[in-house]
Amino acid sequence: MRNILLFSAGVDSFIGYYYLRENYDVPNLTLMYFYNDKIPYAATELKYVLKFRDELMDKSADMRIISYPQYYSNIPCTDSFIPARNLIFALCTCFKLYNDYATAYLQSDGINIYLGGLRDDRIGDNSPEFCKHASKLLSASFDEQVTVKSVFDYKLSKYEIVEWFLKNHPLLAQHLVTHTFSCYSPINNDHCYACRACFRRNVSLQNIELLPFHDKQKLNDWIIEMKEHKDTYDPVRYEATLNYIEKLKQQEGEL
Repeated sequence: MRNILLFSAGVDSFIGYYYLRENYDVPNLTLMYFYNDKIPYAATELKYVLKFRDELMDKSADMRIISYPQYYSNIPCTDSFIPARNLIFALCTCFKLYNDYATAYLQSDGINIYLGGLRDDRIGDNSPEFCKHASKLLSASFDEQVTVKSVFDYKLSKYEIVEWFLKNHPLLAQHLVTHTFSCYSPINNDHCYACRACFRRNVSLQNIELLPFHDKQKLNDWIIEMKEHKDTYDPVRYEATLNYIEKLKQQEGEL
């Protein structure tokens, strides 16, 4: 069985690496990172991926850094949404394994491709439904049992996986601040602390370090939006978000 974790150096895949190793039988784990130099944050993201590989990844694991397919890297996208990304990654992963292992690939007993899928952050290509259909499509296409699944089985929120990490790896907690990256508009190879990606990361890490957020207008707008649509938010995510904002108010004065 070949076990692949789609890795990005974000909080989800960072914790996913540890969660996989402790909750699944995943010998010969391989981390796949797909690099797209057309995305504004790609160079900074790659820096954090390499930092994780060189400083934290166990030597028994393997990491592959793969360039996006040329046709896909030119697809227009917003900073928060890259269409069908996980489907393309899963497909390219199967091709990569096929090319690398040839006969051994055909003799394997299946491939598991793990995403960092969360209960409170489901999108079109990262949901239980997507995993079910992608698994069926890839298995039929490669004549091999391919299973696409979430490391967390879509049962935990981003805040909850951080709490799991703090409970099980308290001595590594600060690495979640220093070795993870999630930002759409990095400044000087670091977080901008003013985009939605930074905000989500800040909320999840608030019990380790209260990270700043520089755009107060966005915070006010998001508070209004969340309260108006409270029923559409995961309750853990909702409470964690309001707690983070309240902590910022206490630290910096009223917004």
